[in-house]
Amino acid sequence: MSAAPDSPQDQQQDQQQDLEQQVQSLDVENRRITEELQRLQSECAELLVVREQQRVELGEQRTRVRELTGRLRDAEARARRAENSRAYRAAKAVRRLLRRSAD
Repeated sequence: MSAAPDSPQDQQQDQQQDLEQQVQSLDVENRRITEELQRLQSECAELLVVREQQRVELGEQRTRVRELTGRLRDAEARARRAENSRAYRAAKAVRRLLRRSAD
């Protein structure tokens, strides 16, 4: 017994089912991509917040280094004026260390 060829109506129904399966597959893939995109957008937003916090902290650290450097220069000047060479050399060494750590 040989199978009867599909009627045009059967072929159209098969095509319709194939198209519906393709649409469902594309919907699933679209949802997966949308979820991944939302996850990445959320992660980027978090990273932007962290970057801004780090930028602010770095600015604060630079301000603090400038303040400390100014105080150190004042201490060096006082030590020189007092002709206290030991304190002058110690302040100079600390200044070098601060300069290196700021770089």
